[in-house]
Amino acid sequence: MTHDRQEARSDKGFTLVEVLVGLVVFGLIMTTTTGILFNIQRSWLRQRDDLLCIDNTRWALEFMAGELRRSGGHVITPGVGDRIKFDLDTDGDSSADTTIWYWRGNSTSDTVDLGDSSYLYRGIGNGLGQAYAVRQELANFVINNPANADIFSESGGAITLQLTCGKGTRSYYARTAVRPRN
Repeated sequence: MTHDRQEARSDKGFTLVEVLVGLVVFGLIMTTTTGILFNIQRSWLRQRDDLLCIDNTRWALEFMAGELRRSGGHVITPGVGDRIKFDLDTDGDSSADTTIWYWRGNSTSDTVDLGDSSYLYRGIGNGLGQAYAVRQELANFVINNPANADIFSESGGAITLQLTCGKGTRSYYARTAVRPRN
């Protein structure tokens, strides 16, 4: 009877070697799974940042294009590459009463010269200095138009807006042409 009890006990449990092998296999599976989940999360965050950049670029172009369309026959001063000025009739009396400015900053600080060169600003005022005093960042993305690539240009009565925005090492290019309504 004593011999039968010992055999029954050994059939009911795991040996130390079996437990260690099980822990090692479990550890490998968890390490692999964690690595995969980390990579999925990193890819998702990168894709989300890219979509935000693209959405902000598209929104900025649509916003500027809408205001330029509404400028109608009012005086539009084509951009000097990175700035543009135009007049709007905001009270509906067919007379321009508000001067809108868009410009890209020209320094590395938001408080020096015309603002940070990574951002596009919008302001209202008769002169750029007055517009700068009430400026707002148009969108929260970094503008990195290549050298000599103007943000604003005019040809044949149409104004072309083009932005290259960037997040990290990736850049996205968007362009639209607007013809002010008469």
